[in-house]
Amino acid sequence: MLDARIDGLDIILIEEPNWSFIGKEGDNAILGAVNHASAWTPISPIPAAPDSIHPRVYVYVKNGLHAEVTLWTDIVCDRDIMILDVTPRGGETTTYIHFYNDPSLGCQQILWRLRLLNLTYNHPVVLTGDANIHHIRWLRGVPRTTSITKEIVAWLDEHNFLILNKKGCPTHYPHDTGKHPSVIDLTWSNIHASHIDAICE
Repeated sequence: MLDARIDGLDIILIEEPNWSFIGKEGDNAILGAVNHASAWTPISPIPAAPDSIHPRVYVYVKNGLHAEVTLWTDIVCDRDIMILDVTPRGGETTTYIHFYNDPSLGCQQILWRLRLLNLTYNHPVVLTGDANIHHIRWLRGVPRTTSITKEIVAWLDEHNFLILNKKGCPTHYPHDTGKHPSVIDLTWSNIHASHIDAICE
């Protein structure tokens, strides 16, 4: 998949990467994302370590990209989120917030905790990932929306984020044919990112 995208994309964001054995450190097995594509550099939100809990977000950056890519682990170091600054040569920095949101965690889910991070939004910012939340903004009908989801959407509105998904257009197709497609993979951009080529589906 990575090599097939080499001519079209510069950065690939993945949720729930394939996590498996990649080597040993002494007698301990090292787990990680297998990188068979020499044209890409992988970036993990957390350090690789023996028996580590695998990350649920992951990034591949094309080698030779004419941009500086910075992962801000001093702001947050968590398997469910990555905050990346991408600064092209002579260009403006765009911050990408890549997440995997697990609503079963309640007030510990990452989109809820995101509101508390020390971030600024006065420059181009893109939020994208597996949101796993339901709201009338991106779903047709009358979805079951939790109070936490309502507060997350209110926070996004407060910071002038716009949903880029087409309303009702499925983003996830279950392997189980008895289940319906859903709209759970979501992308927002703030007003500063709306005028630049920051996102490719």
